[in-house]
Amino acid sequence: MCRVNFKIDNEKKEEITRYVEQSRKYSSVSHFFRLAANKEMSDEDEQPQEIPPKVDRTLEQITAELEEIRGGLSQISIQLESGNRDTETLAQEVYESIPRVPAANSAEISSTSRSAQEMDYQHAYSVLENSEKPSTMNEITRELNADKKEIKEAVHHLKSNFLPILEMVDEDGNKHILKQEERR
Repeated sequence: MCRVNFKIDNEKKEEITRYVEQSRKYSSVSHFFRLAANKEMSDEDEQPQEIPPKVDRTLEQITAELEEIRGGLSQISIQLESGNRDTETLAQEVYESIPRVPAANSAEISSTSRSAQEMDYQHAYSVLENSEKPSTMNEITRELNADKKEIKEAVHHLKSNFLPILEMVDEDGNKHILKQEERR
């Protein structure tokens, strides 16, 4: 199934939309236009074959999903041709490779005058002292054989997907990237 686009003025669109909603013969404006096209193209004696509304909606959903899949396959093809990993794959590799920091729990926070963030940083420093996993940008780029720009995009992807990423700068000015457990 393909898509056909055409322009009509806003008043006509609203009129058609109202008609479709009031008539209850059509499942959507698209359904209305498909039947109108069938009717126009058929002989006067023939009745156009009507697609049941449920089937019509299902076809629209399948068509939309296929278009999304085609777009994804196109992106994968481009990335494979260029030899680059996609951001999501690299983000997953970054997340799996960086150290995990336990979040300060409620009991710890309430027993001290420090903020939750200060406690989280204290935990992070402790983890960094004992971890063999890469945590700085340079270490991660070497570990995953990627460039800094790709790693930055991967970290941004992780953060934009609401994964708990803790970024901190140590006394030497090195920026560390760590994954943080959820607060209990």
